Amino acid sequence: MNDYWENRYKSGGNSGPGSYNESATFKATTINNYINKLNIKTISDYGCGDGNQIGLLSDYELYHGYDVSNFIIDKNVATFANKNNMFFYKNINDLPDSDLNMSLDVIYHLSEFSDYVDYLINLFNKSKKYVLIFSTDEDREYTNDHFCSRKFTVWIEKNISDFELVEVIEGGSGVNFYLYEKITKNNN
Repeated sequence: MNDYWENRYKSGGNSGPGSYNESATFKATTINNYINKLNIKTISDYGCGDGNQIGLLSDYELYHGYDVSNFIIDKNVATFANKNNMFFYKNINDLPDSDLNMSLDVIYHLSEFSDYVDYLINLFNKSKKYVLIFSTDEDREYTNDHFCSRKFTVWIEKNISDFELVEVIEGGSGVNFYLYEKITKNNN
């Protein structure tokens, strides 16, 4: 999987149509609304891609981006060099805990089940408050070697006990936003 994205970016490709035009605007509007409504200060983006989507976000104090492509991480470092509140990582384990952890158009690209499980565990374990996922949520046949849709909400419900799904926003074409909130334990 990493080779696919590394080669795609090195050959001049981008993150795909979901990071551009109307789709990018819709996602940015939704994320920016959550940043303001939920008082989000820190964001970790678990699949930042080529940075086009990032450039549309606002009102956060710190942004941390990770991607499987070292090439695109280096490019993002250069592109956003004038932003002293943006940091990029080549290792998913280096991402710090954040108020909001995001996964935009990534889950259905994780074709290996073990990568999918590791990714979701990381995504939730390093969130202080919220996890926001933009993805399909259905089991589908593979359409190519970099697309594998799974019913991730069922996996999360069975395996992640300290978060609950609090909102779904339809994004069209079967790809929606899913907002999870960390369950706070009452110490009464």
